Amino acid sequence: MSFTRTLTFRSENLGRLSVLILTFDDNKTPGIYNTVFPTAFKVSAFGAKGPYEFTVIYKSELGFTRAQISSDDTVVPASTYTHINVGQKTILTKTSEPTVYSFSDPESIAPPTGQMVAQNDTDGKENIGVGMCSRHVYNLSC
Repeated sequence: MSFTRTLTFRSENLGRLSVLILTFDDNKTPGIYNTVFPTAFKVSAFGAKGPYEFTVIYKSELGFTRAQISSDDTVVPASTYTHINVGQKTILTKTSEPTVYSFSDPESIAPPTGQMVAQNDTDGKENIGVGMCSRHVYNLSC
């Protein structure tokens, strides 16, 4: 299930340079901003004098990914993924020569359920993750 949020920030003659940092965080996290720092997805400066406006449109969706884990147990950034909504199913497949993993286009589950399904149709165990995929669009006018 995805959602969209549009945020507009306006200022005029703030009196000093200010920086707006938009982050993903959980304010209940122990040590937030001391030992744990959230991921910033947009940083924008507002000048001391004059009008400034900053609009961000954030759309979030659920997705599955086939994570690649290196020999030293770190996640490799490149991997296959698919966006999916509640009530849909996707299938992970693997081809050989060269080895390529891919997810099928999500299709509705019949009969409808409140679940999401990622079916592993490869010849072995795979690292399949689920999470929030983010798409954001920035528009800055000063």
